[in-house]
Amino acid sequence: MKTSVTIAVLFLTASTLASSHAGSPDTGAIQGAVRLHGWVPVVCRADVSDLHPEPDEAGSMRFVGTLEELCNGAGYRVWLEHTGSMRGVAIIDNVQIALDPSGRTLISRSAQPEQRRRALVLRFDGNAAPQSVAVHLQPGI
Repeated sequence: MKTSVTIAVLFLTASTLASSHAGSPDTGAIQGAVRLHGWVPVVCRADVSDLHPEPDEAGSMRFVGTLEELCNGAGYRVWLEHTGSMRGVAIIDNVQIALDPSGRTLISRSAQPEQRRRALVLRFDGNAAPQSVAVHLQPGI
């Protein structure tokens, strides 16, 4: 997917060098417009590179890390994919989101291009650790 970008530049120049040296008054300026049109690729990604286990006082399994989101598109969603039978919560910047029993939980969204770093805690009921957890960013909402 690519996003179209159009940049318009207006410029104003003085009269020719010869007329300014001759002392003649400025009879007008040259005006014009330059348009530059190009395609910018949409870059979107989400990553949790530092997710690590920590003891939890409630007897649950807890993982702590940083969610990094980057998308220059017109909005996006971030999904956490986990084992469907796992019960627990994802906590993003102190906001709790219950894990969906389907194994796919929406944990973040934005209606605009953004680059964010957010605190992430995954807390699973019981002492069972998930076999795998992944984050995926879906551009466009």
